[in-house]
Amino acid sequence: MPEALPKYIEISGELVDYLKYRNKLDDFSFHKYIREIEKLNDPLSEDYLKALACAANGRQEDAILFFEEALRLGIDTYALNYATYLSDYGTHKQLSALTKRLIGTYGCKTMLTFAWETNLFSGNIDQALIYAERFIDAADKKDAEKMKEDSVDIVIDTARFKESSSLTHEQYMFVAQSMLDIADNYNVRPASIAFVFVPEEKTASYIMTLKTNDVDVISDMNLDIAFSLAENDSLLGKNFSVWYQGLEEVDSHACN
Repeated sequence: MPEALPKYIEISGELVDYLKYRNKLDDFSFHKYIREIEKLNDPLSEDYLKALACAANGRQEDAILFFEEALRLGIDTYALNYATYLSDYGTHKQLSALTKRLIGTYGCKTMLTFAWETNLFSGNIDQALIYAERFIDAADKKDAEKMKEDSVDIVIDTARFKESSSLTHEQYMFVAQSMLDIADNYNVRPASIAFVFVPEEKTASYIMTLKTNDVDVISDMNLDIAFSLAENDSLLGKNFSVWYQGLEEVDSHACN
């Protein structure tokens, strides 16, 4: 007969499932979990489990505080799940800041992917490529080949986009960051970016796919980015367009 899992692993698995399947933990169950966690009297798991419980209950500020305490223990799983939580429920700004802090200590493939994506979405292509190389070194053949293709494509596409639209690198980064700022304002996370070129019309488009399919939110975001970029006089006369689209409109990851 198989041995029962330690209680802290059982609790962790249950709470991670709430987050994974986006099922909010109700208040009664939240307080029940907190009592069970405190009953364990385990300093190695208490802050981490409380972070998961708060996260599952929608208490983001408390979750972040407990995750920060759990980081002091230097346990890989705690750091990775903290970053994964921010990737799914936090803002790009939060994930980017955390990844910068942790990437030197926790260099697993998932953390390297977060570093690649956050820099890619920010328009910081050179830094993104550094993490792409580290990912390639750490990954198996299939994943490494995929990252090689993505990194080559992004170099070609961003260079073509900037040339087609007559954008400087600084202007490109401004456009990319503006897209992220509006996404953060709506608490919507980016899933990927893509470029569309119409040579006969000499136009180029920058498209950000979002982790949402709420058409009203996406519509409002597209209005906001249009007004935001229109306020930058240095972009006047530049022949490009940008827009957001929902996740179901394209099957992609990080870049196309």
